[in-house]
Amino acid sequence: MITALQNLFAASSSGIVQTGTAFNIRCTPDLFTGESFNVGVCVIGTRGERYARVISEPGRLACIYGEDAAHGVVQLAQIAFCEALEGRASPSPNIVFDTPTPIYSLPPLEALDELFVSQVTAAIPLRNDSSARLKTTPTSKVISTIYRLLREKRPEEADEIIPSSPQTVVSTRKGKRAVAIALQPPNGGGVIESAAFGADTIRFHLLDALLDLEWAAEARGLDRLGFFVLRPTGWPENKLHEAEKAIDYVIDRIPTRCRVEVEEDPEVLAERIIDWAWFKRAA
Repeated sequence: MITALQNLFAASSSGIVQTGTAFNIRCTPDLFTGESFNVGVCVIGTRGERYARVISEPGRLACIYGEDAAHGVVQLAQIAFCEALEGRASPSPNIVFDTPTPIYSLPPLEALDELFVSQVTAAIPLRNDSSARLKTTPTSKVISTIYRLLREKRPEEADEIIPSSPQTVVSTRKGKRAVAIALQPPNGGGVIESAAFGADTIRFHLLDALLDLEWAAEARGLDRLGFFVLRPTGWPENKLHEAEKAIDYVIDRIPTRCRVEVEEDPEVLAERIIDWAWFKRAA
């Protein structure tokens, strides 16, 4: 892997604990020219659990290769996403899975986001607004915080709904799909999302999470669904209003059978999740 990764992959001789391994997912759109670039990252935890993230929008790729070619790359990346999560080989000669390299210190889910930002530069969104100056919070950090709170509040029961990895592959009527289901109680599924982004990004992330939940529910016959969102705090009033409108836009499209909770305090959101998950409450 290149130098940017080596900065994160500190030497184990310093006493830092290894938390897993990671590899880049590279794409070569034209095998004749051989030009390649990173379209995703896969992280493997110490227990073998896998986490992956790949480019999901044409964005900058469309400026370089054109809309049609860029959409083709995104489709290839999505297929590679599923194969990487399942531990399979590359699905195409146009996709290469690099050799895994050790990672240290960061939990796998948080390392995934950091590596994706540093390695997959084609995924950097094209912006013309001020959202980049707002204090954003990756969903991976929100999930890690909620997991910690669940384990603190219900130490004997938390692992009943916290999966080894929130990401999994399900078979749907449209083929295999990689989904992120952060909460997995018996016969249920729930997603956790950060809304500390610009309005367009909020809509994209929440709609994608809703689709994940619907695919998982269909594939596994889930009858208890939850949609949990942590809204931003400390933003200017106008930006908070924009975020709220973006959240409402998606919530209005969520089926009534799905429990929806939107909170600004992680502690309160964790309590809502505990109530939804039907934890036994000690007297």
